[in-house]
Amino acid sequence: MKFRSILTLSLTALTLGVAGCQQAPPLANAPGTGNVQLGSNSITPPPKGPLPTRATDSLLKPVAENTAIAVGAPLPAGKNAILPPNAPQPLPASGQAGGGSATGANDSALTAPVLTTQPVEPTPTPVSTPTPASSVQPSAEPEKKTTDYFYFSYDDSASTAGVELTKYALKQGFAPTVSWARPWEFLNYESFVKQGQESTGLFKVSMGLWQHGSAEGQETGNTYDLGVHVSAPELDAQQRQNLALTLVVDVSGSMNEQTPVVTDDGRSPSLLDVAKAGLESLAGSFKPGDVINLVTFSTSAVVALENFTYEGDASKYLSVVRSLQTQGGTNLDAGIRTAYALAQKSYQPGKINRVLMLTDAFANIGQVDSSVIAQNTRINNAEGIYFSGLGFGPNFNETFLNKLTEAGRGAYFSVITRNDAERAFKERFMALMTVAARDVQFRLDYPIALKHAMSAAEQSSKVQSEVQPTNFSYNTSQYFWERFQAGDDASLLEQSLTLTIMYKDPQTGEAKEEVYKRTLKEILGKDLNNIKDARMITLLTSLIKKELTPEAAKQELNKDLGDYASALSSEYRKLIESFFKLSNTP
Repeated sequence: MKFRSILTLSLTALTLGVAGCQQAPPLANAPGTGNVQLGSNSITPPPKGPLPTRATDSLLKPVAENTAIAVGAPLPAGKNAILPPNAPQPLPASGQAGGGSATGANDSALTAPVLTTQPVEPTPTPVSTPTPASSVQPSAEPEKKTTDYFYFSYDDSASTAGVELTKYALKQGFAPTVSWARPWEFLNYESFVKQGQESTGLFKVSMGLWQHGSAEGQETGNTYDLGVHVSAPELDAQQRQNLALTLVVDVSGSMNEQTPVVTDDGRSPSLLDVAKAGLESLAGSFKPGDVINLVTFSTSAVVALENFTYEGDASKYLSVVRSLQTQGGTNLDAGIRTAYALAQKSYQPGKINRVLMLTDAFANIGQVDSSVIAQNTRINNAEGIYFSGLGFGPNFNETFLNKLTEAGRGAYFSVITRNDAERAFKERFMALMTVAARDVQFRLDYPIALKHAMSAAEQSSKVQSEVQPTNFSYNTSQYFWERFQAGDDASLLEQSLTLTIMYKDPQTGEAKEEVYKRTLKEILGKDLNNIKDARMITLLTSLIKKELTPEAAKQELNKDLGDYASALSSEYRKLIESFFKLSNTP
């Protein structure tokens, strides 16, 4: 009896204990357990330690402490996140399911073990510590930057008239206009000696570096002037294919405007006078077998010369050119349509088929449809009739002419003086007829120890899209001048400069790239004459633009360029001295 009483008391206690379990938090949607949830205190917190870096985006990610995890669901990719070994398992099928109580009518009976509010402390499960071979790596130190770079352009498509206007003004004793002082145009205008150039593919390149004393405002260190000479292939009249050239000349009233430069005979020629001077010089670029057409336009278009084949005598062509007179309005569209109708009649596969327009590009009659130009760039799946242009006058409509030449896959130059016109039809004539490379951009990579201080470029940026691509023509060269400053660094001369030339093939449109790389030591002391000539030129433009004071310019002249003399530097030294007089600099 006593034994039975003890047994009864034990069973009663056990029943009360099981009933007390109903106060434990339920498990969360575990399979077969209804809405049972696992309390946050049932998860062993992950050990402290370094977390994976964002750069590697490791599969192991930290799990916040005191966060509930659904039992039976996939484990999160937590850092060392584990469940205790006695975490509850799904109840057997005979157990209670759904949203009801974990106990039923038979709650006094012994059932499968259920979760208690205070589970026995589990035996810790060993957790592997990440090693260098594991997927969790310590944060790597960022790689130290050793080079810098910029994209740039020394556009050669615009006029160099600013050079002549500046020279004329200084020789006449008055100050040049600031807008004329475009250093890249001055460098494109002057000729530099080609020395030590090496082929990179299509182009030839040379570099030189002039190391001299610290510049104004620089107490220690050195100044480095970099000169880069880039040349396109040469192509003369004998090497080129024959032309089928249609000239379309603006003879409207606006072409009667006078140019701003006075000639030696004391008069200012009109824009048409300048155009006629250029057309006359063009005869010197003809070769036997060339076919020439000439269309004039004002209010309407007129065919002045058709299917003239040059066989050594250009008198017929010259007679037509010399008879041109201004009249009427400007119907550009009529001129273009008539020119292309004539060019199509003269089209000959195997020849360079071109339309070349001479105009100030200000249309006041009709609308110009550039699709007429674009549709003719391909004929019978071969190179068609390209369109190039010469814009006349200091204020010609450059935006419009640029749009037309882009549609016609050609080039354009601006013309203000007779020299501009003659240069366009002689040394730059092949540039108008055929382009060596399209959409050209340059990039210079240089040691981070160098500080980029000055540039003669038209455009310069670390963002490639901010630098306008240009065309590079046959028979042309460009000279780049860039100034850097640096402290004393014994390893600097062993580091490299890299010029990258990016362009498209004018025929296929294929993107190409050429690279020229040299250490500073390899180019130090080379090309000094060209570099010093370039600095003398940019010294003048900096003075005119007030980027440099007369006092600072005189100091640089005396300190760094004092005993240097060449034909080009002597000319610019005199121009600088003329500017000093205008600014009352002793």
